[in-house]
Amino acid sequence: MLSLSFISALFQHGMEVRLPQVTPIASCAHLKGIWFFLFSAPLQICGILYFLWQIMGPSVLAGLFVMIMMIPVNVVTAAKARKLQTAQMKEKDNRVKMMNEILQGVKVGLAHWASMVRSIICPSLDT
Repeated sequence: MLSLSFISALFQHGMEVRLPQVTPIASCAHLKGIWFFLFSAPLQICGILYFLWQIMGPSVLAGLFVMIMMIPVNVVTAAKARKLQTAQMKEKDNRVKMMNEILQGVKVGLAHWASMVRSIICPSLDT
């Protein structure tokens, strides 16, 4: 007897299976490190600037200026990376859906082939 799995039954009845995206999961996994970075980075920068001021004097302000000027560049780069990652995940979803359709077609073909082989083999086993 041929039985369908839950996902196969959904595909058989025309329902679409929603595939989980990796993007939200990856974001949650990195959240702990990001929160630590948000709290520790300002303290580290202040400490580094203090010790550099002791060694180099007012020249440290040039480095601070460059760090501040790089903030918008980092924001733009992060936004572009997020858009590209979202587009990549959509392409992956499309590929997975296409592979599921192909595999469902193979499974249906194998089920038909198995019933034909069973009809040939079973009578010879009974004798």
